Amino acid sequence: MNIAKNLEYNYSTFINRESPFEFFKGLAAYLEYALSEPALKKVFDEQLNERRILIKEIEILEGKIRMELDEAKNTLVNIIQKNKIDIALFNRHQTRSFPDDTNILQELESFEKGDSIGSIFVSDDIEQHLFDIAANLLQAGYKKELQEFILMSDEYAEYRSRINGPDRWVVTDNQHGNFVFSKTWPERWEKSEGFERERMLKLWGYFELLLQFNASYQHAMGRLYFSSTPHGGLESQHWFGGVTEGVKIFSMAREIQQLAENNMDFYSRVNRNFREKKSIESNISRVQLKASAEAVHFYLLTKIENNTTQASENNNIDKKRTLQSIHLITNSLEPKDTIFLVLDEQFQMPVRFEVENNKGSISSIKKLYDIAYFVDAPNRKVIYSKKSADGINNGLFKKSQVKIYLKTNKLVKPTLVMKASNNTLVLKNEIPVLGGLLKNIVPTQHQSLYIDKTR
Repeated sequence: MNIAKNLEYNYSTFINRESPFEFFKGLAAYLEYALSEPALKKVFDEQLNERRILIKEIEILEGKIRMELDEAKNTLVNIIQKNKIDIALFNRHQTRSFPDDTNILQELESFEKGDSIGSIFVSDDIEQHLFDIAANLLQAGYKKELQEFILMSDEYAEYRSRINGPDRWVVTDNQHGNFVFSKTWPERWEKSEGFERERMLKLWGYFELLLQFNASYQHAMGRLYFSSTPHGGLESQHWFGGVTEGVKIFSMAREIQQLAENNMDFYSRVNRNFREKKSIESNISRVQLKASAEAVHFYLLTKIENNTTQASENNNIDKKRTLQSIHLITNSLEPKDTIFLVLDEQFQMPVRFEVENNKGSISSIKKLYDIAYFVDAPNRKVIYSKKSADGINNGLFKKSQVKIYLKTNKLVKPTLVMKASNNTLVLKNEIPVLGGLLKNIVPTQHQSLYIDKTR
């Protein structure tokens, strides 16, 4: 069976299953097969790479925001230290104090180091803490020192609209201060919104959900281990959505385990207190997974068909539409006047070329002869130039007899030479290019055709 048939078979075993567990088990088997086939796994990797490109763009913006916020933080801390302000008395507007005996700067540092997790982006937590610090300083009378962070109403409204979205409410002022600590912050919000939009509208979102399911199923079956704080999710390293994705995978895995227990009579036999657990499937949606499986399956089949067609076309070109060989026939190892070109061992059809062109320079056929010489001799090397390469790869095929042969047999012109690392021309080896002496190569009955009657 070929890949397409195997894929179709695995797909048919689960796609219309009514039992949730049987559906999930079949989907897991389908993904196990797909990811075991290099050609299909490559498609999954290509789709997930689209996500990675967007993640990288957002991470770059996040890094820039962190630097801007760090500068703002230093300014605020300097105001506090210079004026010996008691931050323990600060009111909270956008943040909440920790249960233990900490102050707002210690809590801010906890988020910066990753010891505390709040929002998807660390910069959002930092920004909220900076806002509360600045709001308290403003209330305490330090408006002049904070002026660089305060925007006018119209500027603040435009800034907030980029974060909240143009279709949502307009924020013209904040009663605690129109503070802006990062000029890049709105750009990251817009890029993040675009990320979520593409996740919903582009094909990679379907692949992402199936890969998340696959990770959760492997975890549920005890084949995959995650630490208690999964930072990467599907990725091997930390990214802004890794924790959320990791939690989603954990939650899906628990529900799969719950469904498995409900479907295994083994538990009821060994545990008298066993009670069937009802899975509410709050994190793992069969409807969404089925829609994703349908979209991904169709795309995979299309890719297989396209690859098969392309491979067939390439095979036809390689086997049926290119020259099989070129022979360069001479009367001596160092030809002085003429070199005969023979295509596909058609020795009864030699094509005559001059060793020198009409300007007295070495011709393209002689350069090809030197490049194809049977030993690597220093005096045979041909230095690369675009003109020389073009003369060999294209000029030789402009000869009328050569053009007629290619056209009659519907053959594609091969590329004979290419540039080497040492700046010389070498054979590209798409087809054999062979030199040979007339008396050794050409059948006796055809040798009379190689007499140079022009001399």
